[in-house]
Amino acid sequence: MLKTVPFMLAALCWLSSPAVATAESWILWESVEEHRLHPVDSPFPSQAACISRGGARTAQFGKQYKLKHPDAVTNFTDDRLTLSIRLTLSIRRPDETLNKPNRLEKLAAADAQALEKYRATLEPVLEIYERELARQTELAQIAQGRYDRGALSASELRQSQHALAAAQKNVEDTRRDRAEADRMLTEARSAEADRMGAEVNRPPPTTTRRVEFTALRYQCWPVGVNPQ
Repeated sequence: MLKTVPFMLAALCWLSSPAVATAESWILWESVEEHRLHPVDSPFPSQAACISRGGARTAQFGKQYKLKHPDAVTNFTDDRLTLSIRLTLSIRRPDETLNKPNRLEKLAAADAQALEKYRATLEPVLEIYERELARQTELAQIAQGRYDRGALSASELRQSQHALAAAQKNVEDTRRDRAEADRMLTEARSAEADRMGAEVNRPPPTTTRRVEFTALRYQCWPVGVNPQ
């Protein structure tokens, strides 16, 4: 809570300063948030009365502003010519740059897309290898029968067995690659789901900017004098 004591003490100091021609009438001029000065009160019979009114207005304004902006840093100024309040505020606003995916997120997304494409190519390749395995299995059976009847040499039988083993290896390797791709895709999708869930539960990203400005300024001038 902003204390009103400094403002009232400043006003009292003004009141204790040497009086200026009591015969003159004085006008209180006000400037809010650095706009042009404009008169705000009826003529006062003395400069001291005008200053007193300005001090009261300053104290009231500072108290109300502090209620609206508790984190504001408030500086009161009394230079014997002007009563003013200078504020330093922390303004928080959405930071759109923080909503954009960073480099690692982009790379992760690109890797996931490449992995999905790779996984998709394994299915037709596996079908080809499985058909070749079935064919080599049938050929190996025929070769074994011919070898048993003495119609096929041992080297020709070994060639058939080698072809069958190669076909089996192709099928096994492709199935293993498919299973590994499925595992990696599952992990990538789980990580993406966790990231999206964290973004939903996280407050919108903001950036803080410090702003300094004169929130209020009062001056007392004799009637007929325009301080602009």
